[in-house]
Amino acid sequence: MGVDGWSTIVFPPGSADPSDAPLPLALAKVVSKESWLFSVLLLIGLFGLIASFHGIILAAARATMELGRARFLPGVLGVVNVRTGTPIFALAANLAVGIVAIRSGRTGEIITLACFGALSLYILSMASLFILRRKEPELARPFRAVAYPVFPALALGIAAISLVAMTLYNLAIAGVFFAIMAAGALLATAVGVPLRGAPPAPPEA
Repeated sequence: MGVDGWSTIVFPPGSADPSDAPLPLALAKVVSKESWLFSVLLLIGLFGLIASFHGIILAAARATMELGRARFLPGVLGVVNVRTGTPIFALAANLAVGIVAIRSGRTGEIITLACFGALSLYILSMASLFILRRKEPELARPFRAVAYPVFPALALGIAAISLVAMTLYNLAIAGVFFAIMAAGALLATAVGVPLRGAPPAPPEA
């Protein structure tokens, strides 16, 4: 890749269209496609992808469930099945969204949109850390923030720079993302004001 340039792991041979799977192209530059190592490396990558999907399923379902409990989303999404202890309706809702995303045929744009969400989450998390430390200096903290404040500040800076760079190179997708964020903020403001206080008990199905 260092000799041929980055384009060899972005564009398949003989094609002017970028590949949706650059990892195999990069691996083919390290080991031959006919080598057993190529298959082993792809298998390892596949297991990593499956593990990532499991993490997304668990985290997304729990986040949707909590939004349902707080009534920022329909309350049925906060229902937990009595027998399995799982948020079945939240899982089903995320499944439906995933199917629509896959069927749209625009996975590249959707992945970029997800990256905007991830970077925004990093920025909000790090900013929240600094704000909480300032407002509640005596609050019990069972988990230690490693190398505070250097590492959190570094993560905040990198995420902010990355978000600006992605916005400059993906203006249309950035517009969609920030429109979604604005709509969510308006909905949270409209629905969340009368719900301040203790959250409702989790319903069961």
